[in-house]
Amino acid sequence: MVKQICIYQFSKPMQVKIDKAGRIVLPKAVRERHGLTEGTLLDVDETDGAIVLCPVRTKPPVRMKDGILVVSAETVGDIEGAVAQEREARLRHTH
Repeated sequence: MVKQICIYQFSKPMQVKIDKAGRIVLPKAVRERHGLTEGTLLDVDETDGAIVLCPVRTKPPVRMKDGILVVSAETVGDIEGAVAQEREARLRHTH
């Protein structure tokens, strides 16, 4: 098994409490910034007295469909809005 290398940076420290069941809630801003959604697997590592959580990233399944590579994966963010903005930008450049 290949160990995943997690690169992380520290911004301002945040505090969270551990509940009776040993759970913590990651702040919404952190979850959104890292694309963490319900069911996301996290590797837990201990290093130099710190507990490090790293999302387990798997390669999205890629398959060939009618001669075109198609990726089936969960989306993060407003995909419809991003597509609409890209369409508008392309239309502005063609007119």
